[in-house]
Amino acid sequence: MRGALRRIELGLAFVAVVAAAIGITHLLPGVGAYEVTVPVQDAAGLSPGSDLMIAGAMAGRVESISLGSGAALVKVTVDAEHAPLHRDATVSIRPKSLLGERYLALDPGQAGDTLPSGATLPATQVTQSTDLQDVINTFDEPTRAKLQTLVVELGGGVAGRGDELNGALVAGRQDISDLRGIAATLANRDAELKDAIANLDSVTQELARSDRRQQLGDLITNLESLLHNLASQEVQLQQALAETNAALTRTANALNGTGGNLADVAHQLPVTVHLADLIMADLGPDSDVLMPHLGQLNAAIAEGPSVFGGLDANGFSTRITPIVGCSTVSLCPNLGSNSAIDFLLGRKPQ
Repeated sequence: MRGALRRIELGLAFVAVVAAAIGITHLLPGVGAYEVTVPVQDAAGLSPGSDLMIAGAMAGRVESISLGSGAALVKVTVDAEHAPLHRDATVSIRPKSLLGERYLALDPGQAGDTLPSGATLPATQVTQSTDLQDVINTFDEPTRAKLQTLVVELGGGVAGRGDELNGALVAGRQDISDLRGIAATLANRDAELKDAIANLDSVTQELARSDRRQQLGDLITNLESLLHNLASQEVQLQQALAETNAALTRTANALNGTGGNLADVAHQLPVTVHLADLIMADLGPDSDVLMPHLGQLNAAIAEGPSVFGGLDANGFSTRITPIVGCSTVSLCPNLGSNSAIDFLLGRKPQ
């Protein structure tokens, strides 16, 4: 029984010692804390108590700021769960609000070696983001005043139109996606674009020559005159287009319903062509005789007597004039004096 009580007393004493150690550690932050010194070029906006964050979560705080050789030395404590830091750890100083307050963003690193407590990070592993005020300070006074007016007016313009602004941002995201595709296409055709630019440069150089500038000026003058004439004749062109449209409409109306007749004509056309070939074959030898006397044939037709004249069943005017040559009959007939045949054949009257 005494042994059991003895063990309980020893356990309670151990717990008390641990609790006392933890309490002392919390009461004295510098005791047992993991500390790292961060050299910065500008400690404005930082102060003891400023936040040290890892991925947006609290991971420590700034303990003190002192001056070093050409830089401000910011001593920070890192929470035990994030300590120790690796040798490739980096720190970035970022703005926390528009009032100039800043915080330290820590990346613990992944290298195998770790930094002991009290170590100083190399200056090459400390970066400082550009503050909005630094950007504004690069402009001169008139530009800053206009920028202020722009911001104020922009704020008034979008006030109460959050839904529309969100819709515009969604559409803008789609536009950027489309532009990404266009940029990719242009990148794939970079060589073709270079050739086109080179050819365009050659054209501009050719046009820049002194003997080409006059020709280019004449071309522009003539083009201007042509456009002026077209503008002055716009009414006539519109009237001509209207009349053409009306004529085409009348033609379409006239041809409407004649498809069957046209199809029959097209169907009978081969037979007609064949018959015409037979007629031309019969007329071929006679036409060879008549062609040298074509002038006499015209005169004979004009002066010869009309055997028959009138209108056929379709209303077409007809005129039949007999033409007889000795090459087509066995015996040349005697048609009397002053006949068309005698005149055609050059015979003397009987």
